[in-house]
Amino acid sequence: MMNRPWHLVPSMLCLLALAPAAWAQNVVTQFADLNTGPNPEAQGGMGAAAVFFDNRTFFVAATNETGAELWVTDGSALNTRPFADLCPGRCSSSPQSFYIEGGDLYFAADDGVRGSELWRLSPGAAAPVFLFDINPGPASSVPARFERITFRINTTVVSRTFFSATRAAEGRELWRLTVGTAPTVALERDILPGPQSSEPLGFAILNTLQTGLTARTANSIREVLALDYTSTTAPASGQTAFTAFTTNGQRRAQDELQTLGPNTYLVIRDSTNSNAELWVMQGTNASAIKLRTAGSIGAVTFNVALFRTFFSARTGSSHQLFVTDGSVGGTTALGSTALDPANLHSLGNRLVFTGLTPSSGRELFISDGTGAGTVLLKELVPGTGGIDGGSSGARSAISANNQRYLLGFADQLWISDGSNAGTIEVSGSAIQGTGRILGVFPTTGVESLLSFAAGTASGGEPFYNRGTAASTVGLGNLLSDVGDAFAAPVAVFNQRLIFTGFVPGQTASVMSLPLTGGGAREDLGDFTNAESGVHFGRLWFRGSGGIVTTDATSAGTSTITAVRPEIRGPECVIERNGAAYFIGSPPSNSTDVEIYRSDGTQAGTVPVTDLSTTTDRNVQDFCFTGFRALAAFGNRMMFSGSQAAVGFELFTLDAADQTSLVADIRGGPSSSGSSNIVALADRVVFDADDGVFGREIWVSTGTGQGTQRLLDINPGAASSGPGDITREGNRAFFTATDGASGRELYITDGTVSGTRRVADLFAGPADAFGDYPPAIAAAPGKVYFRATSSAEPACRLFESDGTAAGTRCAYNSASLALGPVQQFRVADNGAVVFTAARASDGEELRVLVNGALANVSGGDIAPGPSGSAPQGLKIAGNTVYFRANDGASGSELWQLSLGDINTVFSNGFE
Repeated sequence: MMNRPWHLVPSMLCLLALAPAAWAQNVVTQFADLNTGPNPEAQGGMGAAAVFFDNRTFFVAATNETGAELWVTDGSALNTRPFADLCPGRCSSSPQSFYIEGGDLYFAADDGVRGSELWRLSPGAAAPVFLFDINPGPASSVPARFERITFRINTTVVSRTFFSATRAAEGRELWRLTVGTAPTVALERDILPGPQSSEPLGFAILNTLQTGLTARTANSIREVLALDYTSTTAPASGQTAFTAFTTNGQRRAQDELQTLGPNTYLVIRDSTNSNAELWVMQGTNASAIKLRTAGSIGAVTFNVALFRTFFSARTGSSHQLFVTDGSVGGTTALGSTALDPANLHSLGNRLVFTGLTPSSGRELFISDGTGAGTVLLKELVPGTGGIDGGSSGARSAISANNQRYLLGFADQLWISDGSNAGTIEVSGSAIQGTGRILGVFPTTGVESLLSFAAGTASGGEPFYNRGTAASTVGLGNLLSDVGDAFAAPVAVFNQRLIFTGFVPGQTASVMSLPLTGGGAREDLGDFTNAESGVHFGRLWFRGSGGIVTTDATSAGTSTITAVRPEIRGPECVIERNGAAYFIGSPPSNSTDVEIYRSDGTQAGTVPVTDLSTTTDRNVQDFCFTGFRALAAFGNRMMFSGSQAAVGFELFTLDAADQTSLVADIRGGPSSSGSSNIVALADRVVFDADDGVFGREIWVSTGTGQGTQRLLDINPGAASSGPGDITREGNRAFFTATDGASGRELYITDGTVSGTRRVADLFAGPADAFGDYPPAIAAAPGKVYFRATSSAEPACRLFESDGTAAGTRCAYNSASLALGPVQQFRVADNGAVVFTAARASDGEELRVLVNGALANVSGGDIAPGPSGSAPQGLKIAGNTVYFRANDGASGSELWQLSLGDINTVFSNGFE
């Protein structure tokens, strides 16, 4: 307010007070209903996880509006419904790793704030409850592989539930779950000390009554280990490696240990000899025996009744079924060398599986563990076709009562009791027709939940089968198939909206419509849906045949075929000296990557560097929004390249298009991996690894003397991992970790003194930025970003002016409860348009002005709490184009007309 007459202040404050009223003119309307149904494509469907619990089946299913969430069914369509939207709105909580113990269901899920962490559902509860944020903050611990093991510590027999999980300080390691009224979790053993991950798998009880597992140790070697204990209550005090398998950098244990009686089986993969070995041991090195060597070994399956272990072994064209009693002499082949066994399951004292017949294709087999008793059980598909989809196309399981073998393929579901007469098709008319069964999930008795994809759909709908053909019923319509265009706005140019989508009668993947409405749709062609900006009066795109240039009409679309461009965003093309520069390669060789210059014509599109060859790519070709492979300031263009005796380092292209090495940061043939280059006014900032101080933030003025590390954020050899570098004015914001405070927000103006952490949003060693990209967006004088704050845990969107005091929630999170922000864009006038769920109206479009939500007329597109799930936001002037589903016309194109903030803040201040 400096230099302003004080008598004008009251009137200015009045103008400020008018802001909400002026912004009440924000209006949402449908832009186009491109598809009135049915859909040529479908999105959503059942996931790959289900569990029978509390007399119901809980399963994962995705819709376009809610993402992948927890559903429940009792086997009837009436009672099949969403159970919990743990990540409100379109985001997915992706429940996984279901585990039942003590009467409760445990699983991992991501609520969009704390990452994928541990949840519990108790019988009769209306919703799951969050249990533990094992990896504090938004980063995930992803608890998985729950296994209850009963073993011996000295002379005492104990039982513990083990699982694997990730925490920043230890990496992915071994944890313990103790169930009860107040469950607890604790780190059981940091097998590979420090932040590196041992990735423990295959927990099993050994014959010595120790807990065995496989885990990565030094040099990423996956070894077979036994846990050592000195106390019946304390965590494991150490681990002992079994040396009999001679694991090393080329010999690694595959994931699982499996125990049958005194025998523990495992597979060793030998990279040197390109083969696999099946071993057995009885808990000691001396007892370890190699049973079989083959090109690959898999499908290790126990049969308790026979007390035998079956497995498949492939070498060359021979793919056989084997059985073993745990001795070399008792390991024998069953059936032909071309049997190609798959879908192995034990059923009583028999093994049921699918295999190849000499003349009928893949069919159903059975084995009693002898050669004579390994025979065709039944020809399910008459003729030579066999089971559709081959060994990978069928889905199999054992019923919940262990009395039936379930096999699904194409549109057929079969149930077998192990006899020819007892092997019957129970598909029913509900799932007959073109399509395929994607999953078979046993529930109770011989009943099962099915995932069936009709036609060419990629996702499956839920069906339920009670063991007879007449009992197969559909449970509901998860897939979007009511007339959805699934349109994605791409660009606004020449008074037309360019978009992708599914439209009846379309001849191209990219189309356009007039902004005024009412005009004809035009098909532009098949090319990337990421625009690269306007050059020489035309909009550029990356196409498989070259640079697609267009005026947004079909007649005005053509291709420059002289180059295969690597342009996946506006940052990938730089204009200087009247020409456009970008990374590309000749159409005939994608390895010969160079910097190209173009004047927008075929003849004027030529390479200007000569670093790569037809066999060696010596120019970094990764370039997309959020990761820039080249940047320019003044008359210098900077990029990542390599030349003789120098790894990938920082290069420059001067005004005369002459190439030179700026600095060999790492020295010699090793690469610093200089990347994510962002230009300020007179320098570039980027990340690089000099081989001494890890990957850190660097600066260059285009000379060797002007190239230096700005700050060793994570001291010593460890990396801070600078990411999402975003320019705002003449400074850059980015995220990094110092090794003690987690991943936080940093800023630099390209000088050592001007590089610092902005704020410690999440106190302590946890990250403020989680598994998703932070998606920093610049606005005049500030940036907006998604993060998690320990001081403001309810906030979903933050802003920062580059100071700690100016880094805060972008709105009043205490009075406004929002779900995770899915997308956000900053308009030229400073308004923030974003999508987030709210209890009253679901996930809808929000407009934020000066920390307050503005009124949006028609903003509740899908009335009520369901939400329209807006996405694909594209801002052009004062209009936002996006996709949304109003629940009636399907997922179609919509637009938000923003009020003009400049008419309110005409004084030029806020």
